[in-house]
Amino acid sequence: MPLNCKQLKQKYEELLYEKDIFVLEYEKFKNGGDDKKLRELKVRLEKNTKETRELLQYSGGVYDSIKHLGEINGVNIYKIENTHYNNGDLAGKVLVDGKWCLFHGNTIVEQIAGKDFEDVVYIHTQPNGDLAGRVKVAGKWRPFHGNTIVEQIAGQYVEDVDNIHTQPKGDLAGSVKVGNKWYPFHGNTIVRQIDGQDFDYVDIHTQPNGDLAGMLKVGNKGYPFHGDTIIEQIAGQDFDNVDYIHTQPNGDLAGKVKVAGRWYLFHGNTIVEQIAGKDFEEVECIHTKPNGDLAGNVKVAGKWCPFHSDTIVEQISEQVVENAMDIHTQPNGDLAGYVVINGLTRQFIFDGEKYVFVDEINKEEETT
Repeated sequence: MPLNCKQLKQKYEELLYEKDIFVLEYEKFKNGGDDKKLRELKVRLEKNTKETRELLQYSGGVYDSIKHLGEINGVNIYKIENTHYNNGDLAGKVLVDGKWCLFHGNTIVEQIAGKDFEDVVYIHTQPNGDLAGRVKVAGKWRPFHGNTIVEQIAGQYVEDVDNIHTQPKGDLAGSVKVGNKWYPFHGNTIVRQIDGQDFDYVDIHTQPNGDLAGMLKVGNKGYPFHGDTIIEQIAGQDFDNVDYIHTQPNGDLAGKVKVAGRWYLFHGNTIVEQIAGKDFEEVECIHTKPNGDLAGNVKVAGKWCPFHSDTIVEQISEQVVENAMDIHTQPNGDLAGYVVINGLTRQFIFDGEKYVFVDEINKEEETT
């Protein structure tokens, strides 16, 4: 069995175990138990889910490259994350003997700007070929690019950063915490108002045209925004709140919107009130596939199911879906995630023709 399938099987079994423990603890909590352990289990479950997703998207060839990286550097590599291609070379981060390191090609990077670091996230490659992202040095998170750690933005000391990415023109952008408050930033500019409005929270990304966009909150209400424009109505309707705001390939904002107490999908100036001709109570994990279709998780008649475009996935391998979670699209455009079948949580993917369970794929490969 290929290396990635072995690791995937192990991680999948760990995930099922964590899920069962979480369910048991949740039942205790509903009966008046302490939520401290429940919160800890939630963090572990989310971490395991993320790691399983990472394993699922990588081919055996990637694992062969990582194995070679460890061999030529004389180290043991235990995990990989944020893996992508950097001018043809594999790049990302690897866990080496308990320490997270950057890597690109056959090179492992243990220091940035001459400093050791505890962790790196949001790793990506800039147009000029430099690695960039968010690095933790001496307990503090900072943006980095190439061999530079950014300590100040617009002359302000950086307390924390998040959502770090590179804009089309090459500038770093994201969210920065200064003066104990979060603001968007791009390059050396901190954005303290949008459309002349102060805000309490902001979640951002960069659109293909280079504009910052996302969701900002004023009080407890969220609004979509792009550039210096705040959207206060969608399809001519006032709304209560928004979530999962992102930009589609055509440049339109999309996500979910709450109108008159009920959640709907939206894209551009269109509100989607039904999927496959059915009303729905709630939607989550909302994102747009490479072909422009909305996808995610939808609750219809009290039951969660994966969906994409105008299709609700109610059966997998001729078995009825009882619940669904962590619905996402893989780099190749296929839908994937977790569903509950006959009371058991199982991971599914689309194999190019139909939806299948990962554990069934592993069994087939073990017998070949």
